[in-house]
Amino acid sequence: MTAVTVIVALWIVFALTHVVLSSNPMRPRGVRLLGERLFQGLYALVAFAVFVPLILVYAGNKHVGPLVWIVEPNLVIDIITRVGNTIALMLMVAGLFRPSPTGVTGTPARRPRGVQRITRHPLFMGIVLWAIMHLLVNGYASDVAFFGGFVLFGLLGSWHQDRRQKALPDGAYAKFCEQSPFLPVTGGGIIKGLREIGVVPVVVGLDKDKAGKLLRIEARLNVTVVQVASLEPVGIVVAQSPEPGSTVSQGTFVTIFVSTGETPVAPLPSLIGMTIDEAIEVVRDFELNSGVKLSLFQEKVDVTDPNQVDKIVSTNPPPGTEITESASIVLFVGKLAPEGDE
Repeated sequence: MTAVTVIVALWIVFALTHVVLSSNPMRPRGVRLLGERLFQGLYALVAFAVFVPLILVYAGNKHVGPLVWIVEPNLVIDIITRVGNTIALMLMVAGLFRPSPTGVTGTPARRPRGVQRITRHPLFMGIVLWAIMHLLVNGYASDVAFFGGFVLFGLLGSWHQDRRQKALPDGAYAKFCEQSPFLPVTGGGIIKGLREIGVVPVVVGLDKDKAGKLLRIEARLNVTVVQVASLEPVGIVVAQSPEPGSTVSQGTFVTIFVSTGETPVAPLPSLIGMTIDEAIEVVRDFELNSGVKLSLFQEKVDVTDPNQVDKIVSTNPPPGTEITESASIVLFVGKLAPEGDE
């Protein structure tokens, strides 16, 4: 078996495992069986197990096989590849800070902002452009198989993610797609998107004055200060919103949560009736505003009411319990009881 054949075969396995594990029938079942974190860990492990051999095979077989095409080096090609790779890197970095709603770390689809106005798949499209720049000057069969795989996987993977998300009944992602183009620079929001791209610096751990100066003067952002109980020294920033690395426009308000030096105590909010994702959002706001830290654990319980399936039916400790500093919270999530069970 030639190196080119092995590279192509590994790309096919890599793509198939991604498609199968992220498909609408498979992913919900996997999450129910293993939990969100374990399923994501399995997903990453499978990808790692295929992608590393792919890299190693190509690293040992660069520029082998028949010459498919050749582009003579010249000034124009040098400029094209340098500019293309720079844009590709910018898309990938911006995509990490504001990921696609379809990705593992993406947030639910609402309105596109920043790089999402340029493309709704910034990370994938950055990888595609990077691969195209390398294909331009590497024309041997092994190069074409390796870098061409990135192009095909990036485009087909993005299409598959779109198809999966558009199938959801709420229709939110379909509306998002109307405002965010698939391919870069094919939409009308490029200028606005570029203006909105900015990065929120890390200010957690700084004192209030230094954090305010960094945000206002250097990042050109507005600042709101909220005092919260915390065991950190008085005046130290213990949290911030939006999170560090978020892409925002200049003038956006950033909230910094500053320690009062007091022991944080707050009643546990009610999470009953919520989905896990909804509960996580509520807990995140609760932690920011109270200073109390919560660790969430999920446990499935049988329910007979279909409306309680995948919803939190109770918590331990119960809502209203006074939490001091930190606590572990067990979320009991409904699953439909087998037929015949009382």
